[in-house]
Amino acid sequence: MEDNTNLILKAAELSLQGRYEEAIQCYDQALAMNPNDKDGWNGKGDALDDLGKHEEAIICYDYALRIHPDDSTWAMKGIVLNKINRHQEASNCFDKALSINPQNTTALTMKKSNQEKRVTLDQLENGDKVSKMVEKATEAYQSEKYQEAIPYLQESLKILKDDPYEKKMFYEMTSILTPMLSHCFFKINKFEEALVYINKSIIIKQDVSKYWNLKGNILFAQSKHKGAIICFDKALEIDPDKSMYLSNKGECLDKLSKYPESILYYERALEKDPNNEKIQKNLDSVKAKLSEDSSSKTVEKVEVIEKLEPMDVLKMRLAKGKITLEEFNKIKEHLEKF
Repeated sequence: MEDNTNLILKAAELSLQGRYEEAIQCYDQALAMNPNDKDGWNGKGDALDDLGKHEEAIICYDYALRIHPDDSTWAMKGIVLNKINRHQEASNCFDKALSINPQNTTALTMKKSNQEKRVTLDQLENGDKVSKMVEKATEAYQSEKYQEAIPYLQESLKILKDDPYEKKMFYEMTSILTPMLSHCFFKINKFEEALVYINKSIIIKQDVSKYWNLKGNILFAQSKHKGAIICFDKALEIDPDKSMYLSNKGECLDKLSKYPESILYYERALEKDPNNEKIQKNLDSVKAKLSEDSSSKTVEKVEVIEKLEPMDVLKMRLAKGKITLEEFNKIKEHLEKF
């Protein structure tokens, strides 16, 4: 077979000078003389790649690999595949190069670059999905379409949680999406689900007063007033001047018939928000209950004493501070009627 070495060397020199078309012609002449010349196919592939003819370059590398599958040819084929965005095929080529020569610097570098590129592409893809989901959820939430917002919020959290490249973003977004999800469930009276999501928010960020307030509201809706008070106290530790939190605790104390304490918190809430009609109305209601409760207790004492105790015992109870002077006079007045 005729020696084509000089043609190969000439073609390589032309490529170095940037004269790729002429180089390809020389490679073709050399390959016509010896179709099984691996260097000829590799050289032609390189020249075609430099001309931007990547698909034709890949065909040349494939011919070279049939003749002799060495690591450098696999690496070059991988580089060209990357250029036309066939990243998975490129990664396979780098793996084959490294299986032949684990120290192939080009394959090692390009494989690492490919992995980083894949991460970036996945992040962009998932980030775009999440962005669209959150946009739809926010729109529904602001329109008070809470039932409609829930699946969008849940899907957003699922994408972020399942994506190994989005762990940091997941924890950041949880503090935004999870309270929204909890509030949506709260608004449609699904209190157990609401508790699950607000508890997740509190685990991640314990110093956010509105999370504790929302949990308090959920427990209040379930008539768990003592638990709700604990939550409102936590909220007030973080933000002691928030009229809403003061009023919410006042309402819980009202439900537990702790009227004097309830009045105290309603009055503190009004100091922070003097024009709040709802708080004023609640305060007036509790004051009325306290008045009724006091009258009721006085009547109860009168009925007991009327049946069981003479006036001298009544005076003794007054002297010992068991009853107040006001109560004594009311009881005396009642007894004198009979």
